[in-house]
Amino acid sequence: MKTELIINAVESGANPFGCTDYLNQKKDVRQTGSYVYEYVGTQALHTKTVLAGDTLSIVGSCNLDMRSVYLDTEMMLFIECKELNETLREHTEKLKLKSRQVAPDGTIIDGENYQIIEQSVGKRIFYGILRILIIPFRHLL
Repeated sequence: MKTELIINAVESGANPFGCTDYLNQKKDVRQTGSYVYEYVGTQALHTKTVLAGDTLSIVGSCNLDMRSVYLDTEMMLFIECKELNETLREHTEKLKLKSRQVAPDGTIIDGENYQIIEQSVGKRIFYGILRILIIPFRHLL
């Protein structure tokens, strides 16, 4: 079974803590065997959707991190519906076209509609510093 994740690309991400944590954990995520799609669009994604098989869709507000699970009042709905699953898969495929795919081996493939965004020097420096600063506070993010 192939596991795919769609996340906001660091270059366009609106959450600096999430972006820097991803940069710190990117290698570990790849080592799970997951394919990561780094999405670049007109606005950041805030979607939490899991598609399993042809009928099960899990949709909700839970960030699937420790804080959301244990501290926040987040929720997820498990919906068994082939039509909904198909619709969500179609939408997901469109998002993947606007993404850069990072394979488990580190191979990078740009989607058909992926647009490269150059990060400013200031933003690269900011993320470089923040990557170090958040390490002791990661469990609070």
